[in-house]
Amino acid sequence: MKPLSQGWLDSLCGIYSLCNAYKITNRASENDVQEMFNHIIKYLSSKRMLKGVLLNGVYYKNMLDIMKRLVEYQFFQDFSNPKWTTGYRLKDFWEYSMEHLREPRSVIILSIGGASNHYTVVERMTSASMFLVDSSGMKRINRSQCRFYGYQKEDKYVLYPNECFYMKGR
Repeated sequence: MKPLSQGWLDSLCGIYSLCNAYKITNRASENDVQEMFNHIIKYLSSKRMLKGVLLNGVYYKNMLDIMKRLVEYQFFQDFSNPKWTTGYRLKDFWEYSMEHLREPRSVIILSIGGASNHYTVVERMTSASMFLVDSSGMKRINRSQCRFYGYQKEDKYVLYPNECFYMKGR
């Protein structure tokens, strides 16, 4: 039997992605990451959002709220959430993202769908793949398996660029 891992019974992938991004961009210690995690959980509880997040996942609106009210200046130097216009292509998103990751201590919190909805952290990219630091154990997403709209059985990942966060450390 395969043991259960984070995310199988809870829906905290967005919170874990923030913690992993913080650890990478700021070279944060485990204690610092735990403090950030605790801070986020207390915030969600105080706003009466914790139950919904635990059971239903972290939606973009929740992530944006956490980023703006809690995480932006305390834990990261900068974050951006570029709005992609209609008509953009996977090529445009990929090139923009690769350029961002060339900056020191930068990551992308990526919103994906398809077989399942998930937030993960992109640490590095090539023209063919994204390399992840992921709470559920995913290691890589190949560009050939990505699309933007609609989900078909042959698609593994649907990317949601307007729900991604481009992060830089302090």
